[in-house]
Amino acid sequence: MIINFIRYLKRKQKKTEISLDDLSSLWTDTDQKKTETAQQTAADQWDNPELNKFYNHYIHPYSDVLGNSLKSIQKIMTLLDKAKDYPSVAKNDPTETTDLKFSEITLVEHTLNVAGKVMETIQSRIRDPEFSAGEMLIVALAHNLGKLPGRDMPVDLPSKSAIVAEQFLKNLPFKKTAMQTIKTYKNSPKLNQAKLLSMADHAARKMEEAILEN
Repeated sequence: MIINFIRYLKRKQKKTEISLDDLSSLWTDTDQKKTETAQQTAADQWDNPELNKFYNHYIHPYSDVLGNSLKSIQKIMTLLDKAKDYPSVAKNDPTETTDLKFSEITLVEHTLNVAGKVMETIQSRIRDPEFSAGEMLIVALAHNLGKLPGRDMPVDLPSKSAIVAEQFLKNLPFKKTAMQTIKTYKNSPKLNQAKLLSMADHAARKMEEAILEN
């Protein structure tokens, strides 16, 4: 009786064979759809095409390892997107030290120029850039947020930017150093992060100066 029952089960169980080619196509199709979806999301998040281009080039490749930093980066970029054509020089702020000729460069343009210089540097000089990318992207993208309208505070512009950036640094392990980096990059920076941001800022302004002269 038991033997007959086992035979019955064997008859009920039908084997389905799938070739390796069919399996590989399933894997490939799934990965392809995931990649296309991720790229599409990254490409049209913001109205400013330069923000989308920057995201795809410098941020998207690290999206799997950025962790909570990624959300903060996206929020900062959304805030920058709202800045539209706002200039990179705060004309009515007495603590502004940037030459007024750079008023023709928008805040978004300058921010992305600085962030691009930062990423090029860590990619070429640091062995594992993914471990520094999150913090340095945030400080680079947030370093001039104090120049946005409505940020009236009795402090200098770098300190304003650090105060605005604090909301994007909550629960991140490098919050303290990131804020210190933004505060000090203009004035004898001591932290390596601040030195890198200062160097990138100078390099971006030199590039922008050449653009304005042509």
